[in-house]
Amino acid sequence: MWVNRPRPRGLSAGLDGDMAFIGANAENFVKTLEALISSLRPSEPTGPDDAEILEDAAFLKEQLLIIKAACEEYDERPAYAALDRLKEKIWKAETTAVFEKIRDALFIQSDFEGAAELAEKLLGN
Repeated sequence: MWVNRPRPRGLSAGLDGDMAFIGANAENFVKTLEALISSLRPSEPTGPDDAEILEDAAFLKEQLLIIKAACEEYDERPAYAALDRLKEKIWKAETTAVFEKIRDALFIQSDFEGAAELAEKLLGN
């Protein structure tokens, strides 16, 4: 049996096309999502020390070139796939931090240019 409950205001605004409410609350909603994403990230590295990690430079370069090309084409799917492949290996904390910045640039901000620049920086170009 369905119970007729009032909808949350944000849901009602979306369903009713209340652009004034959406516009007034979008920034707070985005900040809430960013805070949630940050809270779900591990606070301390759990892997080996950076000194013990030997990064696969050829694989890294290959995946970063894929990310850069995908961003230049405004196609996030190959970029996300490359980021997922990069997650399968162990990287230094600094390298992993750049991966997270690239993912955030794409996922949170839809900043393809910024993500491409981060990939290019990591490539050393």
